Amino acid sequence: MSWLGNFFLSPLGILFGLSLPALVLLYLLKLKRKKQEVSSVLLWRQTLEDYTANSPFQKLRTNPLMLLQLLLLALLTLAMMRPTLNLQALRGIDNYVLLDQSASMAATDVSPNRFAVAKEKVEELIRGMGSGDRMMLLAFGQHTTLVVPRTEDKGELLSALDRIEVEHTGTDLSEAMTLLKASIGENTERSKIYLFSDGAISKSEELFPPAVETVYEKIGEGGSNVGIARFSITRPPSEDADIQAFVDLIRTPDHSGPETLTLDWNGQTIDAHLFEWGEEETHSHVFQIPPLEDGLLTVSIDREDDLALDNIATARLESPPLVRVRVYANGMTPLAKAINQLP
Repeated sequence: MSWLGNFFLSPLGILFGLSLPALVLLYLLKLKRKKQEVSSVLLWRQTLEDYTANSPFQKLRTNPLMLLQLLLLALLTLAMMRPTLNLQALRGIDNYVLLDQSASMAATDVSPNRFAVAKEKVEELIRGMGSGDRMMLLAFGQHTTLVVPRTEDKGELLSALDRIEVEHTGTDLSEAMTLLKASIGENTERSKIYLFSDGAISKSEELFPPAVETVYEKIGEGGSNVGIARFSITRPPSEDADIQAFVDLIRTPDHSGPETLTLDWNGQTIDAHLFEWGEEETHSHVFQIPPLEDGLLTVSIDREDDLALDNIATARLESPPLVRVRVYANGMTPLAKAINQLP
């Protein structure tokens, strides 16, 4: 009887099923009739046949009423046993979505830009989730943000996806991979990783867990671009010395031709640098700037390409802090003489 507990809340209700054979027994028993003498039974053939049929333990005839009663008793017995069915929720796939939000995703080589196209693909993936499927949504640039932990709620995922924006940063997948490996754990068979990126990720193939299925959706067509990789200012202590502004450029292989770098101070153009791209993929230049007051120095590339974010860079020009040196010595020592020569 113990196995019945797996399927019925009240397995003892099966005892009510004894009413089924009791009903059949009642149909088998002979009906009691009062004995009465008559002159002839010639016209009572049907009555005699019924009398014979109701003799004890005779073969039963097909009786719709009895069948209906048996069915009713069987259903009552089943109801009293209170049947139950233990269904475990169907477990689907755990999807881990990595969305690149670095600056390069703002490129317009695809319309309207790479990031918008990537978000559309993630949205399709969310809407296509099946019963029992879950999704974790992460956005990464220089650092990784856990946008939505694992959930089956499509509405929450779509709402969070709509709030993600491009950041003006580089790309680093290491934080995302650390978080993924901790989340997946040993559940590698029912996990799947989706990476939506333009491919500007170094050594990405070495980061993904080898036992987990990974789908890489490359976004963009690799358009023409040149960008400012570094912009820094060196201001010497002397107020009369020139200021130096260092600029490093990097380009894609299909970007060529003449290039113009413009240097502005507080919105006014103070210098420009013209050059022609050769076979090199990088170019460096140093602007020599006469002494200026504090303000903003801005370098820009005077040329349209597929990514406008890296065509301009700004640095603040500030006067060097005043340094005071006090020397305690007996007389004019060589150290004191040397310090006096400093501007």
